[in-house]
Amino acid sequence: MSGFLYEVRNYWFEPLGVYRVWAKTAVPTLKSLLPRVGGEVVGFWMQDQQIPPSYTESGQRSGSSPVTTTPTNVTWVIRWMSREERDAGWKGLSKIPQMQQVMELRSSLCSARGLDDAKCYKQIEVKFTRDVSPTPLAVPQREISRVQAAAGSASPSSSPKVKVFGNPTAFTEPYWYHGSPSPYYTDSHVQFRNKLRAFVETEIVPNVDDWIASPSGYPPKLHEKFYQAGFGGAIFPVEFGGTPPQGYNAFHELILFYELARVGGGGVLGQLGINSMALPPILRFASRYIKNLVVRDVVEGRKHICLAISEPGAGSDVSNIATTAVRRRDPATGEEVFVVSGQKKWITGGMMADYFTMLVRTGEPGSGARGLSLLLVPRESSGLKIRKMNTQFDNAHNTTFLTLEDVVVPAKNLIGKEGAAFMYILVNFNHERFIIATSAAAMSRECYSEAIAEAVSRKTFGKRLVDHQVIRAKLAEMARQVESLYDTLERVAYQFSSGVPDQELGGQCALLKVQASYTFEFCAREASQIFGGSSIVREGRGKRVERMYREVRASAIPGGSEEILLDLAIRQAVAGAVAKL
Repeated sequence: MSGFLYEVRNYWFEPLGVYRVWAKTAVPTLKSLLPRVGGEVVGFWMQDQQIPPSYTESGQRSGSSPVTTTPTNVTWVIRWMSREERDAGWKGLSKIPQMQQVMELRSSLCSARGLDDAKCYKQIEVKFTRDVSPTPLAVPQREISRVQAAAGSASPSSSPKVKVFGNPTAFTEPYWYHGSPSPYYTDSHVQFRNKLRAFVETEIVPNVDDWIASPSGYPPKLHEKFYQAGFGGAIFPVEFGGTPPQGYNAFHELILFYELARVGGGGVLGQLGINSMALPPILRFASRYIKNLVVRDVVEGRKHICLAISEPGAGSDVSNIATTAVRRRDPATGEEVFVVSGQKKWITGGMMADYFTMLVRTGEPGSGARGLSLLLVPRESSGLKIRKMNTQFDNAHNTTFLTLEDVVVPAKNLIGKEGAAFMYILVNFNHERFIIATSAAAMSRECYSEAIAEAVSRKTFGKRLVDHQVIRAKLAEMARQVESLYDTLERVAYQFSSGVPDQELGGQCALLKVQASYTFEFCAREASQIFGGSSIVREGRGKRVERMYREVRASAIPGGSEEILLDLAIRQAVAGAVAKL
């Protein structure tokens, strides 16, 4: 029987006797219920070894002896006929009353022993998935700890145990996820990451394909749910409904956008990133009137706001914005207003937006950067038309084209000072580039993760792909670039956390974003080469790589193209060098 093997591991920290009660209840229940949702239990074990027993398609155990000590864990191996059935079936399983009773038993066992739920039961984590052929195929042992791997022949008993979060294969997660020490992260970051990944795996991953296929994309209400879960408001001030974690700093934001991007493309919750780019100019420079009008509703997920900067004739060349805003007095009301006319292109999230932080020209033609201002433009403004643009990449979010024909905007919607917007936008670009780089870093690592899983399981010319030196060389270079990029990302995050002014980080953020898009492009290409034909179709085991490959240009171009940013960094360096002569 061909199909799709899916391994899940439940991490529990409790005496073995409780395990046996749980196992006797849960395993028979799973075996009886899974056929109703298209799945089949083909393997099960309990063990406390660093290296788990391997299993075959028939579910037979081999390897380590039965567990006799704690802490321990339980692993189930489930076969589905396809990834799609896996996503739908696993979600449906939790709704079956008998399975709900099993979960209630689990909770009662925790309570009876006075154990902390956080230690007693953690979100089921997907360890790996793989296609299998009709012939029995042993799955490679993938749970070797980082410490064991470094120690070579050292036995589990002689090596210190490292607490691993997520995929335990080297370089598939940031180093600190695998227990390596870091000066940047506290328990607050760890808890934030753990809860966020559980939300993403439960609420987003099973629905991505459906939301991409839907003309309306992902449901806007997801933002309110994300806020209520403690994530949507994490990066915003408490004054306006923000819910920052204890000890909040830029590393929480890094974790937020990194974990969201691990989905591997599709733009789900993409509006959160856009909100985080369009709100800062308001928070920093706008009047109290504008802040009260907009910020809290956006932070709490009820409304949304987009940046509207680029135009058909002005992308990276921001100083050549042509959309005009002419100040005049409205004859009907006597109110001072701006009349806005022009076009805005490549505006991410426009179909979902309630407001636009829009760059306009209030100065005379030819006034360059000195003639630019920011206006808050409401979506319902008469004369504003919004249409969706099709994109190269899969998009459960949206990219739009705006047309403005004599749109009347109250003068009190001016953000900051008239004529000062160029500097506002340049400073804001640094944060935008940091977010884009974070997402690219996550998808680069996902490309590597997909590629190494494929390389250790797929065979060509009588041996595994990973046994070919050229494939190992590809994986090594992917890992090198991914790790280097993440180090640079942390360095910039540390600058933000240390209070370095945004205007001093232009060159650093420019180089960071370029390194991110270069790395992402390389990893997407090499992963595609490793997957071969599976990476050029939008189905099967190479589907995620194919999707991420089409995301590359969306990292390389928005927020400043690679060429513009490289030139910016060196122009700033040269200016500083000349000033010292």
